[in-house]
Amino acid sequence: MSLFAEESRRNEDVVKSIKTKGILEEKELIKSVKESVVDVWNFVFPYITLKLEKDRVRAVNEKNEFSGAEMSDGEKVGLYLISQILLAEKGCVLIIDEPELHLHKSLMVRLWNKLEEQRKDCVFIYITHDLDFAVNKPASKIIWIQSYKNNQWEWKELNSNEVIPENLYLEILGSGKPILFVEGEKGSLDMQIYQAFYDDFTVIPRGSCEKVIESVRGLRGNTDLHDKKVFGLIDRDFRPKEQIVSLKKDDVFCLTLNEGKK
Repeated sequence: MSLFAEESRRNEDVVKSIKTKGILEEKELIKSVKESVVDVWNFVFPYITLKLEKDRVRAVNEKNEFSGAEMSDGEKVGLYLISQILLAEKGCVLIIDEPELHLHKSLMVRLWNKLEEQRKDCVFIYITHDLDFAVNKPASKIIWIQSYKNNQWEWKELNSNEVIPENLYLEILGSGKPILFVEGEKGSLDMQIYQAFYDDFTVIPRGSCEKVIESVRGLRGNTDLHDKKVFGLIDRDFRPKEQIVSLKKDDVFCLTLNEGKK
């Protein structure tokens, strides 16, 4: 059913109710799906006004009014998704494959959170490769699909991890290489050096040496990571020999120089 057909049906129901009751109060009027689509659109795309009039889609920005055909691919996809989700039958299961396609990351979570809010009667299942999207869904369960072979799925429900952020946790689970936690920040020169030198590892920056040590110790006993090799590499920082030996027992190793800096 299209948005316009649904509104026409709603209007017919209103007319029937008026004929039966004589009058309807404003609070008795049921909002059409078309009106709800506009409300969600205005929340997700506040810079463009959407007009759904006379079986036509029009859009208005600060300068021009134009047809729906002239909207960007992301805006068209957004309108399609909003319409389909709001028109879906009550209490259904909605499976969304790769919600990250065609939508900017800044809009993606905003859109789907709003649609979930509008359709609390439905169950939303997302199939995604976007780790940030997966961990930014409120009150969600995360299922890690490990493998699929001979019509058999191998999967695991993941519990929240307090040692490192969930997006890094998922990155570790999905990696086929040993994990190496290092000091520093993503994109820094020392990170690039570590990645080039330790190309047989998935190198993950954790900021401070304390975070590196905490991450290694916390993940070594994690049941989800029993098959993962996890190591840490930190600056020497004038540490006494006894401490270096102790850290090594936890698979945290010190550089032979005091620190690595760009």
